[in-house]
Amino acid sequence: MTPTLPKPALAGRLGISLATVNNWIKTREIPQPDSGDEYSKDMFWYIVEKIENNQNKW
Repeated sequence: MTPTLPKPALAGRLGISLATVNNWIKTREIPQPDSGDEYSKDMFWYIVEKIENNQNKW
């Protein structure tokens, strides 16, 4: 089984609220979770890197 990380973990890592994560998903600032409310470990860190480097254009 591939390790996954939930949306609240992404919010915590980025220092934003879960509501902001959900809004960013709706506005396509970040991709939807891979499964339910969980991101694969690779996608999680890819999103973090893109946001932290201000390259959040998908």
